[in-house]
Amino acid sequence: LTERFLIDHYRPIWNTEVDGFGNNPQGIHRTTGDRSWWDTLHPGRDWAAKRTPKGTEADALSTVAQFFRKGDDA
Repeated sequence: LTERFLIDHYRPIWNTEVDGFGNNPQGIHRTTGDRSWWDTLHPGRDWAAKRTPKGTEADALSTVAQFFRKGDDA
């Protein structure tokens, strides 16, 4: 409950814009999903490298930049 409150309150980037931080390998029949932004920006998990990227590293960095620009407006 406390963790959920902190995530909802502070909305860290890895829980909002850059999904995939806590992902584990998917089951054999669930490997068709896109590679997360986290794995695009932080390569190294072999199972994630086999997934189709949902965009380029530049796209992911643009998403991160937009997140921080929104924070400046708050």
